[in-house]
Amino acid sequence: GSLALSQIVLPGTHDSGTFNLTFETVEPPDSFVEIADEVCHDLDSIGFKINCSDAQDIGEILSKPFAKTQTKIWYDQLMTGTRSFDYRGYYHNNQWVIQHSLVGENTTTTPEDLSNQIIQFLDNYPGELVIIEYDNYGDGNINDLLLEFLKYLQGYAYNWNQGYVIPGNPSIASMIKNNQRVILVHSDSNQGIVNDYPDSCNNKQILSYNGNAIENFAKETNDKMRKLGFQVTAD
Repeated sequence: GSLALSQIVLPGTHDSGTFNLTFETVEPPDSFVEIADEVCHDLDSIGFKINCSDAQDIGEILSKPFAKTQTKIWYDQLMTGTRSFDYRGYYHNNQWVIQHSLVGENTTTTPEDLSNQIIQFLDNYPGELVIIEYDNYGDGNINDLLLEFLKYLQGYAYNWNQGYVIPGNPSIASMIKNNQRVILVHSDSNQGIVNDYPDSCNNKQILSYNGNAIENFAKETNDKMRKLGFQVTAD
C-alpha cells in the first residue's frame, strides 16, 4: 500500500472489450477488414464457399476469430487478475461501444455496463484499484467518452490527464483512501502510460523484443509508467 502505482506491475488485457463483437464492420473499414475482404475473394476463387458480399460471412469466418482477443466480461477478467483495461471506443448509433475491426455489442461493451462491473468488483474488494486506458477510434469526441466513464463510475473515478506519472506520484494506499480507485487515462503519446509492443508475427523477433523491453524497463526510474505488450503468435 505504501508503494506508488509507478512502482508496481499490474497485469492488463489488450482490446479488453472484444468479448462481445457483432459482425458489423467499423466505418471507415480498417486495414484488417480490407485484408479480410481480399482474402475472401482469393478463397472464393479457389472454390471455398463464402459469400464475399455478406458482411456476416466475412466477419464470422475471417474477421471475428482475429478481432476477438478476449472471451471474458470485465468482471471475470478482474477476478482472474486483470487490473488494467484497454478500451477502444467507437461512437455508433448515438452511443459508445468498443471496436476492433468489428463493432462491439451495444449493451455489454458500453461505458455504463463496464463501469457497473468495475464498481461491483471494487465494492466486493475494498483494497483494489483499476486502470482504464481509453481512446477514440472513430468520429466520436474523446472528451465525451471521458465524461461517459466519469458519469457511470460515480465517485470512484480519477482523471489522470497530465504527465507520465500521476501528479505527486501518490501511494496506492492514499489513492484508495481518497476513493481514487478507477484511474482513467487517455492513450496519448504525450502523456500517460508509455506504450510499446512487438509489431511482428515472427516468434523469435517477438521474444527478443519482449526480453529487451523487460531489461530496459528494469533500468528505468520511477518517472514514468510503461505498458509492456506481450504479443503471442502461433507458429
